[in-house]
Amino acid sequence: MLVGSAEEPAATMDSVKAEFSLMDFLRDNYDMTKLVLRGLVIDFSIDESRRFGSGISVSGAGGGVALAQVSIVDNTIRPMDRQVGQSFVAADVDGELQLSSFARPFQFQGSGVYHDE
Repeated sequence: MLVGSAEEPAATMDSVKAEFSLMDFLRDNYDMTKLVLRGLVIDFSIDESRRFGSGISVSGAGGGVALAQVSIVDNTIRPMDRQVGQSFVAADVDGELQLSSFARPFQFQGSGVYHDE
């Protein structure tokens, strides 16, 4: 799965598993009861003003999807710090993500490997 443009994707994934409440889904309410992202690779940048950028906009996503339980397994996060001109890689990132909507803050608790530590 690919997120963003094919030339410069913001993220790629090996697999996505989503569970919905059937009755809510039939009512056009997309509250996921569980989401598992496996093999996710996220690329984003931190500009000279120390702001995050990913090349995709979720400003119109609003509150249409709620994510009650998100597990991420065997993922890689690759931020590019444009102020120092250096990329960093955190591998084997596993954990739990809480996100009430795409327009609000999120919380992540987990672990990963950076420079073999």
